[in-house]
Amino acid sequence: MGSVGVGPFSIHYPGVRMSAAKENRTSAVLLNLMIMMLAIMAALIAYRYVPDYLVVLVKNENDDVVGFIILLIVLSFSRSMPLPTSRKDEEFNIAPIIIYTALIYKGIGATVLLMIISSFFTFVRHEDGRIHHAFNTPLSKTVFNCASVIVPLYFGWLCYASAYHDFRTVLPPNVVLQLPDILLPSVVYLLVFLLINSLCMAALFRLLHHAPFFHNLRYGFFSMLPTMMMLAPLGFLLAYFFVVSAYIALLFFIPLLFARFAFKLYLDSREQYMKTISTLTTAIEAKDEYTEGHSRRVGEYAVEIATFMGIKGPRIENIKVAAVLHDIGKIGIEDKILRKPGKLTPEEWDRIRQHPSIGVHILAEVEMPQTVRDMIEYHHLHYDNSGYPPKRGDREIPMEVHIITLADAYDAMTSDRPYRRALPEEVALQNIMEGKGTQFHPDVVDAFLRMKATAVKH
Repeated sequence: MGSVGVGPFSIHYPGVRMSAAKENRTSAVLLNLMIMMLAIMAALIAYRYVPDYLVVLVKNENDDVVGFIILLIVLSFSRSMPLPTSRKDEEFNIAPIIIYTALIYKGIGATVLLMIISSFFTFVRHEDGRIHHAFNTPLSKTVFNCASVIVPLYFGWLCYASAYHDFRTVLPPNVVLQLPDILLPSVVYLLVFLLINSLCMAALFRLLHHAPFFHNLRYGFFSMLPTMMMLAPLGFLLAYFFVVSAYIALLFFIPLLFARFAFKLYLDSREQYMKTISTLTTAIEAKDEYTEGHSRRVGEYAVEIATFMGIKGPRIENIKVAAVLHDIGKIGIEDKILRKPGKLTPEEWDRIRQHPSIGVHILAEVEMPQTVRDMIEYHHLHYDNSGYPPKRGDREIPMEVHIITLADAYDAMTSDRPYRRALPEEVALQNIMEGKGTQFHPDVVDAFLRMKATAVKH
């Protein structure tokens, strides 16, 4: 169905899905109003600044046409080659940095025109195998893609230009490319651009999925801020090369394509790694029909809790891997015990309690972070050090282990098992509250309950 957002993020969405028809209609109306408002603002910005630049372009002073065409090629390629993020419905591309390059090199009019034209030369292959572009995507999505960048771009440019007291359509390179004068205006521009773009994305998710607005606003802004700031010098350097020669700038962009290709290979290998792990999980769960989907759900709960607690980056990836593998030791447990419909004997319980240690033994030769091994070995070890197996040494148990422990227990309580039916949600939450400080880490319990309360409100 296409993608939304061509700023730091592109957001794939299947359409508006609401629980009630009235809520659906209200959200659809508000969504259309938001897109219309953004489109009108973008159109007014284009009307104000693009004609002035077209005059410059027609005069073709200082090879403006050549520079514009090369910028168009670079921006179109950047928008057409997004990279996935840690969230499955989002992608990131370096288009905002190329837009920054265009802004400081040619000004607001040229940049808005580049954004509009490149929308018709952006071709993105998605997971369904189809190539999505402006001609097979609903007009409203294409408009949102473009407007959600032009509007943040304009307000960011206002802050940038105010630092030079110069609001002309094309700012002279000998003014805008001076160091260190450009540093503060550039930082302000990037902050304003990212903030307003994140506002657009958060509003979109709120209207489409009833996602928490401020949570998504914080996530969109703070997750991309470090990347944007680290890439900004690249944008400045590219603009500097454009001043020297547009052809040199084009040559500079070619190594970036190879770097992007190498990084994509790395991401693909990571994805294949996760698929291999998922295959192992399928083999585990095939032994016990009652645990089908358990590892997947534990992973989803654990990632949600960890994200709510502010954990990010490689630690999230470790949680995903550990959640998939945390019960791998059950491969070594006899089927008659795993599938026993009645209560287990003390001897059978002792055998079940060996599965974390068996799992660690199975993975002994596999290279993985120690935190992942801890989550596999200690996901049944309680906060007060009861549970199993006993902790070895005096090393502190990582917070990720406590998160997996709660996620695993919550899914076990709310799922059918051979010896009992699934517990009602309120009973499971009450059990978790009662286990605070004993079975579960207090901070993890607090975060989980707040997360649940937030989900109910929305």
